[in-house]
Amino acid sequence: NLLIPSTTALGTIHCTGREQGILAGANVIMPNLSPTNVRKKYLLYDNKISTGQEAAEGVIDLRNRMQTLGYRIPVSRGDYRPVHQHGNTRHLSPSLYPPIERSTSHVQSSI
Repeated sequence: NLLIPSTTALGTIHCTGREQGILAGANVIMPNLSPTNVRKKYLLYDNKISTGQEAAEGVIDLRNRMQTLGYRIPVSRGDYRPVHQHGNTRHLSPSLYPPIERSTSHVQSSI
């Protein structure tokens, strides 16, 4: 019952870092939802990705990136739930961030 984030740091060190994190087993994605006027206060390292995008643009971009891998990011509270099968979608364990769901009709990766 682990919650493993694919962080913005992964996306900063490589252009497909967040995607690689998901394919390596991460089950949590963390969009940058901070208002753009305060993001500089939350920078933990230089050259962090998504610092200039509006929150809505960042979520759309992240959703599109995850869809290319066969995942859907539902909008919900995202509390922890065990992995379970529901229809043709496998719901992965989310944390306080939006959970990632993968359609079982796609080829399974190491997730």
